[in-house]
Amino acid sequence: MTLTSNSSFYDLKAVSDMLYESSQLEGKTLLWTGTGGFLGQWVLRFIKYLNKDILATPCKLLAYDMVIPKKDELDEFSQSGIHFRSHDLTKKLWPVHEKIDYVVHMAGIASPTHYKLRPLETIDVSLEGTRSALEIARHHSAKFLFTSSSEVYQTPNIFPTPETYIGAIPPNTERSCYDISKLMAENFVYIYSNNYGVDACNVRIFNSFGVGIKEADSRILPRIASASKSRNRIQIYKTNILPTRTY
Repeated sequence: MTLTSNSSFYDLKAVSDMLYESSQLEGKTLLWTGTGGFLGQWVLRFIKYLNKDILATPCKLLAYDMVIPKKDELDEFSQSGIHFRSHDLTKKLWPVHEKIDYVVHMAGIASPTHYKLRPLETIDVSLEGTRSALEIARHHSAKFLFTSSSEVYQTPNIFPTPETYIGAIPPNTERSCYDISKLMAENFVYIYSNNYGVDACNVRIFNSFGVGIKEADSRILPRIASASKSRNRIQIYKTNILPTRTY
C-alpha cells in the first residue's frame, strides 16, 4: 500500500495519540487477568515494548492466569516489569497487597468447544472473577475494565446493530452459560460503578483474530484460516435465511 500525505498524517497522529495514552502508565501498576490467552499474549508483548522503548518510568504488570508460562517465556519477560501469578479465576482473587492503579479482567472461556464442556467454570470465571477484580479495584481506587463479548447481543434482528440494542439471549442452550454470564458481569460493572463509585467500564470484543492464535482453536475465524492454509474446503452452516454476520 502506498501512503498518501493524508494517510501519513493520520498514521502519525495515531502514533502520537498512542504515545500520549501510554504515558499515563508510567510508574503505574496494572493487574490483568487472562494473560495466557490469545489477546493476553499481545498485552504481555505490548507492555514489554512500552517498558523497553517508550516509558521513561516503566509500569508494573501483575499477570494472572491459571497457567504460568514456560521457562523460555518467563526468561523473555523477566526484565520487562511483568510478574506472573498463577490463579484459578473461578476462585476469589483477594487480597492483593501491591498498590494497584488499573485492573483489567480479561480471563474467560471463550471457545464454544470448551465452554460447552465446562459450563459452570465458564460462569464462575465471568461472575466470581469479575466481582473479585471489581473488589480489588474498589479497595485500591483503581480504574477497571471488563472485556465482554459480542455474544451479549445473541442473534440481533437489527442491522447494523446499535449499542442501544439490548439483545435477546435464550437461557436454556449450550451457549447460554457464556452469553448470560458475560451480560451479568456487565451488570456487576454497572453496580460497582453506580453504587460504589468505581471508575469502571465494559468493552465488547468482536471476533478477535491475528498472529498468535492457535490453529486448533475451534472458533470460526481460525477455522476459516486453517482451511485456507491447508487448501481444504471451508464448511459453512446454512439455513434458508439471510446471513446475519459478516467477517
